[in-house]
Amino acid sequence: MRINGEKVRDATEALKITITPKDVAKGDTKDPASCAAAQACMREHHASAARVHVARTYLKIGKEWVRYQTPAALRSEIVAFDRGGSFEPGDYSLRPLPKSERVKRGKAHTTGAPKRGRKGHHRIKPHVTTGIRAHGANR
Repeated sequence: MRINGEKVRDATEALKITITPKDVAKGDTKDPASCAAAQACMREHHASAARVHVARTYLKIGKEWVRYQTPAALRSEIVAFDRGGSFEPGDYSLRPLPKSERVKRGKAHTTGAPKRGRKGHHRIKPHVTTGIRAHGANR
């Protein structure tokens, strides 16, 4: 996996971020590279860039990106902020992805449901939250 041609590796340890009122004031809605959480990541962890999406967070450390799982509490704040509400400052913990979702041999390893359901079963179309930033790293 790559972002703008640069390697992405999975985080191995959790990372704490503290989002301050100043980060919230500087943050932009619907922009994963300049939201309040991205501001806090760059300020606290000396990342040259950060992209905070609803499911994944990427920090550029040196010449590579480090991928974390965006916590549910932060995801809720992102949705509220992107839809015009407030963003509550606070402490959040970015965690490594579960082993089943980590990058393996350059490709994301997924163990999702089969594309076709069992006989007589229909797949339910997943709900997509709208009115917020793009979901993927390359969008």
